[in-house]
Amino acid sequence: MRSENGWRIRVGSYAPDPEVLADSNITHLGTSEPGKKQPDFVIGDSYNVDVTGARKTSIAEHMGRDCYEHQDQLMTYPTLRGADIAKIFGGAGE
Repeated sequence: MRSENGWRIRVGSYAPDPEVLADSNITHLGTSEPGKKQPDFVIGDSYNVDVTGARKTSIAEHMGRDCYEHQDQLMTYPTLRGADIAKIFGGAGE
């Protein structure tokens, strides 16, 4: 749940950005389906970019896909753990 929600929020925050929308060189292909092997954005004709959590497993999973050649193609965000979420929203955490 945490990474899935974070993924949706991050892609959603980049896609409607006025500068991204105005740039005809950037195509938004992103989807709200985590795990789908499709880049979130394509710059130019072939530079694929994805937004994902910064966990090593998430990065490794993305780098295992055919559409990524270098980690520079990934825009990462920190992943919050249960205790951190509990600090923000209250509760015991997981």
